[in-house]
Amino acid sequence: MTVFWGLVAALLLLATCFILVPVLIWRKRPPVEGLQSREQANLALFRERLSELDEQRQRGDIDAQRYEQLKQEAVTSLLGDVDDVAESTQASGKAGWMMPLALCVSMAVVSVFLYLRWGASDELSLAAALNQPSPEQSIEQLTGKLERVLERQPDNYQGYYLLGRSYMTMGRFQDAVDAFERVVKLVGDDPEPLSQYAQALFLAQNNRVTPQVEDLVDRTLAVQPDNVTALGLKGIVSFENKQYRDAIKAWESLLAVTPDPQSRAALTSGIAQARAMLGEVPKQAKQEDKAPVAGLEVRVALSDQLKNLPPSTRVFIFARASDGPPMPLAVAPVTVGELPKTVLLNDAMAMMPELKLSGFERVDVVARVSKSGDVRKADYEALAKGIEVSARKTVELEIDGGAG
Repeated sequence: MTVFWGLVAALLLLATCFILVPVLIWRKRPPVEGLQSREQANLALFRERLSELDEQRQRGDIDAQRYEQLKQEAVTSLLGDVDDVAESTQASGKAGWMMPLALCVSMAVVSVFLYLRWGASDELSLAAALNQPSPEQSIEQLTGKLERVLERQPDNYQGYYLLGRSYMTMGRFQDAVDAFERVVKLVGDDPEPLSQYAQALFLAQNNRVTPQVEDLVDRTLAVQPDNVTALGLKGIVSFENKQYRDAIKAWESLLAVTPDPQSRAALTSGIAQARAMLGEVPKQAKQEDKAPVAGLEVRVALSDQLKNLPPSTRVFIFARASDGPPMPLAVAPVTVGELPKTVLLNDAMAMMPELKLSGFERVDVVARVSKSGDVRKADYEALAKGIEVSARKTVELEIDGGAG
């Protein structure tokens, strides 16, 4: 924004030059024709008066004393006329400066006012915040800026997609549904917003499969058969509809492109359950499924004083840069009933492609309990600061009764 306002100042200065330079050139011109004519007329009248006085003196109509008196009066009158011309010229010069200066000041004030009223100041500040985030700006502040921008840009599908992802990270699933629905209306059957829309609907309905979720999943896979989000949901949809063969097919396809060991374990367990429902013996898990994957392993437990929390209470486990943007680099939402639990935070959980866990040396790891299900509202929290991403050590967090 500093560079932008510098450019604005430069443009205003250039515009000022276009106004003032012609005025400066005009001031250096010889006196205007009207003033020259007036001076010449005064001088002609003075000479004519002197000639008349000389003739009267020669004819003896006036004596020497009277002659000198009348001559002095003529000189005084001429000098008075000269002063009047000079004052007129000076007044004209002052008036010539005042109007352009007033115009320049008005132009600058009106330009800045109109820009702040109808310009793209929020868009620029948002872009600057995303490109060079400040630690003082939270995800809530950035989301608020994005909301204000989109009020003026209802057709900005990329902005609404980012807004939906932000809402998902914050646990505002119904708001995410509304954002992704708008994206789908704007771009049609694009697989990424379709799959995110389906996932938001699934989570907003307390992990229930609805006909709308099924329709969105089918539309996504019709366009992109290997869409990761849609494959996971397809397995769930098929399993709930007792279409176990389809569930196995979807989850096996997803297993082939999933690096996260915890996700692989969950998929393997789901496939085993589906095979069991078909009366088949589960296949032996492949050795590579147990291979470690780069990321940050976090183990979260709950203190004894919080054991009475409802099992469905949401817990958000996330990492954010120690010296950088406040936006989470990777997020794993779980519930109290799943604790203690170990999760792997990695680049696959990134909110934005340019903000990945692997792009930072040290991060702060947070485990946050939110009774409302909103990641912004921390009822209880555990925090580990300055964790080295490349250390490959398990981060141990215990959430106690302290408020976040």
